[in-house]
Amino acid sequence: MIRKFLFLVLGFACLGSVLLSSCRREKFSDSCALEFSTDTLTFDTVFSTLGSATRSFKIYNRCKESVRISRISLAGLQGAQFRLNIDGIAGREFRDLEIPAQDSIYAFAEVSVNPAQGNLPFIIEDEVIFETNGQVQKVALNAWGQNAYFHYGEVISGNVIWSSDLPHVVVSKDTVPGVYVKPGARLSIQPGTQVFMGPGAAILVSGDLQVNAGSWSDSVVFQGVRLEPFYKDKPGQWLGLFFLRESTSGGTGSLKYTIIDEATYGISVGSGFESDIAFFQNTANRPSVTANRIIVRNSQASALFGFNGQFTGENCLFYAAGDYLVSLGLGGKYNFGNCTFFNRGSSYISHQKPALLLSNFAVANNTIYPAPLDQAYFDNCVVYGSLEKEVAFGKQDGIAFGSRFRYCLLKAVEDTVAFYQENALPLTACKFNTDPKFKRPETGNFMPDSVASPLLDASGFGAGADLYDRIRPVVVSNPASPYDIGAIEFDSP
Repeated sequence: MIRKFLFLVLGFACLGSVLLSSCRREKFSDSCALEFSTDTLTFDTVFSTLGSATRSFKIYNRCKESVRISRISLAGLQGAQFRLNIDGIAGREFRDLEIPAQDSIYAFAEVSVNPAQGNLPFIIEDEVIFETNGQVQKVALNAWGQNAYFHYGEVISGNVIWSSDLPHVVVSKDTVPGVYVKPGARLSIQPGTQVFMGPGAAILVSGDLQVNAGSWSDSVVFQGVRLEPFYKDKPGQWLGLFFLRESTSGGTGSLKYTIIDEATYGISVGSGFESDIAFFQNTANRPSVTANRIIVRNSQASALFGFNGQFTGENCLFYAAGDYLVSLGLGGKYNFGNCTFFNRGSSYISHQKPALLLSNFAVANNTIYPAPLDQAYFDNCVVYGSLEKEVAFGKQDGIAFGSRFRYCLLKAVEDTVAFYQENALPLTACKFNTDPKFKRPETGNFMPDSVASPLLDASGFGAGADLYDRIRPVVVSNPASPYDIGAIEFDSP
């Protein structure tokens, strides 16, 4: 009985201690100040009316007691362009928020930019004000705003010029995924123009596209609209430049000193609105594009996709793609001089297919559709990457297959390349499976890194200046091979 009584007393005592502890009021510090992961939250350039990605910072309570924030609010220095979300609650003002001892919460901010006069970027500023234990603390918010020309599902039916005084932002709509240049129309983009492409947006060309900058100092750049560091070099942020095939004609284009970045397909030559693949076998309505000194990089699928199209490229650089870097299928007519093709993937994409595919047919619904590969000429070009073989062929017998390589460095089986050489012509001074020794390909620097590079003085002919307009010197000791292979001439330090 005594044991039972003691057990009951002890049980009630324990229960009492639990009840007392549960009723004890949490103690808050009356002097603790907050700490923040940053004193200034900076946004990258935000285009007027488009908004931006959300940025965040952390609010820390480093004290040994809980802290109660009496008030969090936006100062509204330039109106109501910023918005907050504190610990999952959206608003512009918050009261009596609690942070447990030695804990933290997240604060998120986003901004929308109202149009302003002027062409230059302008700064938008505000402050997040924290009132705690009679103390006032602030975190600054800074965003760069930029006015722009906006193209929402635009159809071009005449001759239109995009000026370079403001950026151009292309936004996809349900009716038109970006901008469509109709047959007979022309879109001319002035030197120095920056074109920012929204998600799912493309420039579709059934007419003519002219991008004719005069130097790299006034180059034209196509890239994704998101400028935050997280999106830098991220493929697939927009669709690409598409030169389309119509029933009786094809889109045309000229690209000079142009950068095409972060697309799904950098350049597509030969696509169309038809669903029947037989429509694409027609050789009379091939779209045609010429490119001189362009860079196409960070493509989710292909940097260049040819589908019975026509493309001429000189001093061009293609690198970093998730599919075939350059895919020339269903025939076509292609010429490349002094170009560099390189793929080993990136932090966003895996390199699993060869850098170059040449084919005179396509397969759909288990049916083979052939079309002549009239030309696929490569002179003084580099095709290299991290795979064992970076050149692939697909050939239907009895259909033209005009593959030719001269003065090239290729990562491929020499006998295979020779087998597909046009009319069984011998390969001309090509090199195989030798490291080109680029300086820093991981940063986009594809200059030969030293006099030991096999690219040096190894070409038989070529353009008088390289991708970056440096004169290709004639080698007196070897006048038959005056230039380096590839888009970029070696420049000794």
